[in-house]
Amino acid sequence: MKKFPINTIKRLAKELKVRRLSKDAIEEIQFFIEIYSKSILELAKEIMKNSKRKTLKKEDLKLAAYKI
Repeated sequence: MKKFPINTIKRLAKELKVRRLSKDAIEEIQFFIEIYSKSILELAKEIMKNSKRKTLKKEDLKLAAYKI
């Protein structure tokens, strides 16, 4: 699976005034982003199914993100 871009992580860290990130820290952030994304998608899929739809909508993702 493709990882969340390192440059994006570095940019976000810089915006939060984090000057340096270790390679391990970047890898851990990538791991957490993947786990969090999967959790949101799993819950959004259940919301979609409960709504008797086959198409995942933005609203499903938003609701799932708020519930996590």
